[in-house]
Formats: sequence, C-alpha cells, structure tokens
Amino acid sequence: MKKIISCLLITVLVITGVLAFPLSDILSTGGAVSGQVFAAEASVVTVPTGLKAVKASDTSLKLTWKKVKGVSGYVVYQLNPGAKKYKKIKMLAGSGKITWTAKKLKSNKVYKFKIRAYKNVSGKKKYSAYSYVVSAVPYTLKAKKANVTALKDIYTSRYLGLKGVKKVDITMGTDKGKVVISKKLVWSSSNPSIVKVDKYGWIKAQGKPGKAKVYIRAHNGVTKTLNVTVADYAHPAQFTNLDEVKKWDKKAAAIINKYSKEMCDIAAVLETTKVNITFFWENGALQGVGREMNYLSIEDKLTILCRDEKMTISVYKGCTSFIVPGAPFPSEIYYNDFNGADDKKYGTIKIAPCWYFQDGDMGV
Repeated sequence: MKKIISCLLITVLVITGVLAFPLSDILSTGGAVSGQVFAAEASVVTVPTGLKAVKASDTSLKLTWKKVKGVSGYVVYQLNPGAKKYKKIKMLAGSGKITWTAKKLKSNKVYKFKIRAYKNVSGKKKYSAYSYVVSAVPYTLKAKKANVTALKDIYTSRYLGLKGVKKVDITMGTDKGKVVISKKLVWSSSNPSIVKVDKYGWIKAQGKPGKAKVYIRAHNGVTKTLNVTVADYAHPAQFTNLDEVKKWDKKAAAIINKYSKEMCDIAAVLETTKVNITFFWENGALQGVGREMNYLSIEDKLTILCRDEKMTISVYKGCTSFIVPGAPFPSEIYYNDFNGADDKKYGTIKIAPCWYFQDGDMGV
C-alpha cells in the first residue's frame, strides 16, 4: 500500500513540475521521498541582525548592520509618521553594503528605521523578514535629549543557582548633560531552557545547570551581552578558607562550620524570590516570615540562626546576607551572583563559588 501511495505521489510531482530530481534517483531508493528531493527553489533569506543607528551630524543618522552571507543586497525602510507606514528609501546592492547614512533630516526629531535583505533568484527578488526597528535622533549641541551611546552593567558575567532570580540593573550612557530619548530596553535569552528573562530585566534560572547569554538592546540598537552560568551554587561541595576567616572573625568561622547546611538550604530558597526581606528574632518570635509561603520550608533553620546565634538574615535583589553580630561592626557571610576573586587585604574572603565572608571592620 505504501509503495502505491509513493508512486501516485511521484506521478503527481512529475506532472506538476515540482519534482527537482530525476525519477530514477527516487526509484533507486525504493520509492522513498526524502527532504533532498524537494529542492527549495525559494530558499529562506536570512534576516539581517545588529542594526544600529547613531548620530552622524545634526541632520544625519548613520545605520550599520551585520553582513548576511549569500544575499544580493539590502533594503532600508523609514517610518512615515503621518501614514504610520514604513517606506522604502534605499536599496543597496551587494552583501558587503552594511552601512548607509540618512541625510537631510530635521534636527532633534526622532526617526525610525528597519531593514531586510534580498536575494536575486531566477530573475526575481526574494526578501527576508524585516529586522527589528531602531529609533534615533540627529541632535544639536544644545538639545536636551540624545541617543544611547553605551549600556553598562557592574558585571559582564552572572552566576545563578538552579532556581536563582536576579534583577539586572543597566545604566544607559549618553552625552554629558543629556537624557536618552527612550529608556525602553529589549531583553532576550540565547537559551530559555536554561535562563529566561522578562521585559524588566529579571533573569531566572530554569532548574538545570548550563550556560546562556542574555542580550540587552537599546532604542537605537546599541547592545550589551551578559554571560550567565547556572549551577547549584547554593550548595557548594564544601566551604574553604575558614582558617583565613577565623583570623578576622572566630565567631563567623564557627557558625560556618556548625551551620553550613542550614545556611545553604536558606540560600537555595531565598535565591528564588524577587522580594527584599529581612529576618530577625524579636519579642520571642521570628520576624519577617509569612511574606511568601516558600519561607515556611526554612522557618526552622531561620529560627536557629536568628534566635540562637542572634543573626540577621536578609535578601536584597537576589543577594542573601547572613549578618554575624560583633563589635564594633558585624561581619557578613553572603551569597551572590558574583564569582570573582577575593580580596583578603581588605577582609573579603571567598569561601566557595558565589559565597564570601566580609569582615565588618574592613567592610565599612
């Protein structure tokens, strides 16, 4: 029955002219029809990426993008605000034509552009989908608003626990004395199965170890890339350098030795929340519990540390801090999304990946 269906299908393909390979090639395979048989006459044209618009002069904007191999050229489109439609304003021949300047523009007015690639196939132009839209302004020296020139973050790499959540705060650079025309950022992840990111910049690990890149794009196409690594950092194999910690704070070293499991379990729960909260013991009860139900799973551990050791435990923007009381200043054991080196000269000691001790006297 399968052979009959295959023969009927082949007959139709031959009659309609869709078949792109000799009939003998198919018959020699016993009638099997593979993906190679259907030669895609209209091959997919790749969408251009990396589109960016920057000021070229008070009345011009320079557009650049990444080269797309194998295409015949690119088309530039500009938004017509009145008609609320994009109009083709320039066609550039050649895959290497990856820059174009829009001239004779009005100063201090916002313009929007998008592009797409095309490929000449059998005398016809086949187009890619459109790129993302960029907006920019050709501003004057006295203008109050300008384009983003750079996106800045404290770290270029982030390290999250298996269920870690972290708010990434991006600073937008622009010309001195000016504000950016738009504070909107577009966020995306290279691997959503490892890390997801929302439109507000909250990155969230998805429960399994791995790596991903988080891309941030400003209104004019200026970008920033963060490298994110996910692992069970809340539960390190062991804490090290405790002899160094002991030199600075004997009580802190003793607490790490005695309560390492409790601290790790607390960190694993608190890393999942977006809420900033502080736990402490007062009036014979643990304060701070009840804001989220998942805190109940670690209430007994919080009670031990806050009641018995007089500690204060807090989470702020994804960083969990265990404050060890002491005079004149308390020390801190903290779990964060930073995994750099320590600085023992100033009392900062790395005790595990993403875990640090900070001496209170030196940390103020």
